[in-house]
Amino acid sequence: MDRLRASRDIQEKELNPRLSSFQFKRDVFYTAKWNDINTIARGLFVDTKDWRIVARSYVKFFNLEERDKNRMDWLSANLEFPVRAYRKYNGFLGMVSWDPVTESIHYFSKTSDGGFHALLCKEIVEANVGDRMEQFKSYLLGSKCTFVFEILTKRDPHVIYEGDRERAILLDVIYNQVDFKHLSYEYVQKAGEAFGFKVKELDAEYDDWESLEPALKGRWVRDVGVPVEGWVLEDAKGYMLKLKTQYYHRWRELRNIKNSMGDKESTQLMWMLKDAMAGNIRGNVIRRMIQIPGPERKEMSISDVRALYVKEGGTDWAYNEKWNGRGENTNG
Repeated sequence: MDRLRASRDIQEKELNPRLSSFQFKRDVFYTAKWNDINTIARGLFVDTKDWRIVARSYVKFFNLEERDKNRMDWLSANLEFPVRAYRKYNGFLGMVSWDPVTESIHYFSKTSDGGFHALLCKEIVEANVGDRMEQFKSYLLGSKCTFVFEILTKRDPHVIYEGDRERAILLDVIYNQVDFKHLSYEYVQKAGEAFGFKVKELDAEYDDWESLEPALKGRWVRDVGVPVEGWVLEDAKGYMLKLKTQYYHRWRELRNIKNSMGDKESTQLMWMLKDAMAGNIRGNVIRRMIQIPGPERKEMSISDVRALYVKEGGTDWAYNEKWNGRGENTNG
């Protein structure tokens, strides 16, 4: 715990006199200067009086090809099979645990217990639990674990989500200890059933490198009938990495472009005309975004933009296209 405070890579945020969140700094993310201590500081909440973990999430893990350990040659030599592929949802991280100091359930987002996302987490989790709240409290009190969720809601404009219902997807149940340890998927399924949570989907299991390699090369596991962000792969030792689909990368880039437009009107966005007139799907979406009045566009999520574009007859990419090697900035 002393290393958390000593690290120049980690920011401590005091939430109350004895509770702090620890989060790696933004420049660590952009420079990719990762180590064994700053990768822990992600969704980590500590009672700084007793130096006890109140809630925690995953140790940060990375995309395919993002680090040396995630390159194909390293993976082929080091992964331990079977490897499971769990569906990756596009929402925001929410955590729930029992706080022995306040003797109550505590709700968290990545770095806060009281901001917009933490309050949304509380609202949506409690709506999912319904009349099983007392049983949920009892479980949290006895388990010394954190329930980790992906919160799916259109109220967060950064989320690319098409569903009609707000959901708390139970990703894992993680022990509140320094060394990362989580319950088995089968046990998480039982917990989800007991308390009314939808549990992350197990979409595939690979028994050897020969069956896994095509999924890695295509960043594609299987067609589940709707667009997905991608998949989290976990091997038999617990090593984890992410695959993100070509479709998600395309719309994430458009989300960033929309955000860069702010509330500017079309006459203030002339610098984007070259992209808008490119004559491809990306350009068509950009052109449609330019046409939307600035204040209205600013309030729209990228999911709103996509729904409007498709409703008006715009051609979208196939959500199940495999990775073509050109990455998120492809102009297709």
